[in-house]
Amino acid sequence: MYPFRFIRAHYQTISTIAAAGFLLVVVLFLGILFYTRGRSAMELRLKDRLQTVATISAQLFTGEELDRIRTEEDMQKLQFVSIAHKLKDVLDADPNINSVYLLRQTEDPLILRFIVDADSLKSFAELDEDGSGALDASEVVPVPGEPYDVTDIPKLQGEAFLRPTTDDAVTMDQWGFAISGYAPIRRADKSVAGIIGIDMSADRYYELATSIFSPVALTLFLLLAALLSSLVYMMLSNRRIAALMQLENERTSLLQLIMHQIGTPLTAFKWYEEDLQETAGKDTCDPEEVRAHGRNVQEAIEILQNIFEGLVQADQIRHSSQSYKRGRTTLRSILDDVTKIEQADLARRSQTLAVDITEKIFVEVDRNVIVGVLRELLRNAITFSPEKSAIALRAHCKGCWAVVEVEDHGCGIPPEDLNRIFGKFVRGSNAARYKPTGNGLGLFVVKEIIDKIGGKVHIRSIEGKGTTVEVWLPVE
Repeated sequence: MYPFRFIRAHYQTISTIAAAGFLLVVVLFLGILFYTRGRSAMELRLKDRLQTVATISAQLFTGEELDRIRTEEDMQKLQFVSIAHKLKDVLDADPNINSVYLLRQTEDPLILRFIVDADSLKSFAELDEDGSGALDASEVVPVPGEPYDVTDIPKLQGEAFLRPTTDDAVTMDQWGFAISGYAPIRRADKSVAGIIGIDMSADRYYELATSIFSPVALTLFLLLAALLSSLVYMMLSNRRIAALMQLENERTSLLQLIMHQIGTPLTAFKWYEEDLQETAGKDTCDPEEVRAHGRNVQEAIEILQNIFEGLVQADQIRHSSQSYKRGRTTLRSILDDVTKIEQADLARRSQTLAVDITEKIFVEVDRNVIVGVLRELLRNAITFSPEKSAIALRAHCKGCWAVVEVEDHGCGIPPEDLNRIFGKFVRGSNAARYKPTGNGLGLFVVKEIIDKIGGKVHIRSIEGKGTTVEVWLPVE
């Protein structure tokens, strides 16, 4: 009976200890859960940022210029120097980037060959970081054509040549935590000439993740369980927000640099194209050949111009620098304008467009802006749908909303990409097979515009079957 008398005599104390212990265990569990999820979220964000950097950096190169660099003798070419300078610009754009390089495939999937490295133009003294007078293995820069064994790098055995990607996990070596991202570089015929590889340090993000748990453990022993739970939640939330803001600011800085680098070559390209056209009339060369080169240069100018304009538009939308002039108009007239503008592309791909709007719906919108939004959605449907397929453009009222639907039966969006498809510089992982030069800004701009005017955008998609995008506009 003694144990029972002891329990009754000390029931209050035992209950208090048990309750406190239970709360401590619960809070500890929550702390570990938040830590694990926070670390996973930061790693996912790091991968997403690295993939974005690789994708945008790959657009600085063409497959044709990579094809001209194959052996060590090609290091004397101006093309090699130009590529190396561009790689160095990418390397210098972010202090977390450790190395940038270009690789091409061989007949052996486990062996790639180097094209150019960002450090290819460094002098011997610059490469000899330890001042030993000799270059050790970590200081030697590979030359064009040098083989690279990728047996231990699964993503370089095929996937990196199909779409932008990153290593599955962060690795650790003698220099710390690191992760690599890759993106294919395509020729004008959309075939892949090589890839760009970017090795990025993950030390800062892992330091931030591991620092989260220590304050939680200290608080568990100093504060009451109820107060502790609130503080842990607030602390973890603030740290995660700070980490995400830091990543966003760094990515914005890099994108602004790349915007400048994309914009600057446009004038030089235009001058070169005009010079080629003038030279075509001379007797010193074949006029047709010169004109063909001129057309190629003009196409490159248009691609760069589209990328640049998309970046500028996205930046204007984000900072609300675009004017929006509302006016009363019918939804039918807007859909008619969109249909007329895109009719040529529909005919070129032998696609049919069914327009269904049975009601006379009035909306108070900026007509040109909404036409641009629906054109973007319809162009996506045309681009990512097979030839001779059917596309539907429907509109109807639902309560106080006018709903416009763009439906296609194209490639669809992979389910893992749906929850972030409206993000800046985000594309479906299968998009490059249908539109290699996309910049991932179209749907971002669409959603930013519709959100700012009080509307909504929804998307439904099944990979391999098609996509439906709904734009909800407030009716008059």
